[in-house]
Amino acid sequence: MVTFNQLKNFLLLAEILHFARAAQKMGITQAALSRDIKKLETEIGCQLFDRSDK
Repeated sequence: MVTFNQLKNFLLLAEILHFARAAQKMGITQAALSRDIKKLETEIGCQLFDRSDK
């Protein structure tokens, strides 16, 4: 089940497009944000962000 927090985190990350900065702005660790986004992606069955190196 998709949670409100997952959606909120996704929206902020989509605006900032940087995991570390988005996590800092939310007051959580980058690992926690990555976990939440991965759970969201699993729930909806779609990758939302390209995590490849630049």
